[in-house]
Amino acid sequence: MRFIAFFVIIGEFSSCRQSRSGQFKLSDHSSCRELGIDNTGVICKWRFLFFFLSEDHKLFIGLWPAEEILASYCVSRPEMFRNKRIIELGAGYGLAGLALAACTDAAEVLITDGNPKVVNYIQKNCRLNAELFGKTKVSSEVLYWCKEPVPLDSEFDFIIAADCTYFKDFHLDLVHTIKSILTRTMTSEALLFCPCRGGSLFKFIEIAKSAGLAVAVKEVYDADIYKLHKEFLQAENTQWLNYDADHNYPLLISLTGMANVLTG
Repeated sequence: MRFIAFFVIIGEFSSCRQSRSGQFKLSDHSSCRELGIDNTGVICKWRFLFFFLSEDHKLFIGLWPAEEILASYCVSRPEMFRNKRIIELGAGYGLAGLALAACTDAAEVLITDGNPKVVNYIQKNCRLNAELFGKTKVSSEVLYWCKEPVPLDSEFDFIIAADCTYFKDFHLDLVHTIKSILTRTMTSEALLFCPCRGGSLFKFIEIAKSAGLAVAVKEVYDADIYKLHKEFLQAENTQWLNYDADHNYPLLISLTGMANVLTG
């Protein structure tokens, strides 16, 4: 199997813009359905670092805005993640995890996804960019969201994820997975960037609260990104003519096991 690589200078950021090219094959979606996983993160690629993509898949050369914004949020707050252990759930090709590992002094970054093929690509991306990670321990593995305790050896200070609440069928398993990780330490926090997507986000929040998690929702978490959001809504910025806040603008969701506190 051949792979293609892309490179863009670290730090380039084009939030709230989604461009697509190439094709998404039915076999990609079928593979995710067979594995019983959410496939939203599989069809994206960011202009960042070196990325391997399989030529067999011909995925969209673009990005779900939530993943890019998650990456920007993390790298713009290096002190928040210094010496911390972070796990990314449903990572797709792992943009946010790779960005965090390259641009902060995190102690550990574990990038996970439920699709073994995608995790294979993440591992290649990790090896390709290893020299950018400094002393940060970076790894990836397959992790399925489920109601059973998460089979992880480490405790984590932060859970990060983007656009992971679209499919309602996965809500309960995702909540159980997050809670299983959060309860390993009293100070852990989950940071999710997710658009509303027809109310699916708020249904997820209801399940999280019923599971005993404290939830905080933040609409304005970055002044520049929110300014772009308002410009797109009012058609003052013509770079994204079909902008739909319900699908394109993510809210920041903080989940903790003991207190309704939003970090950062």
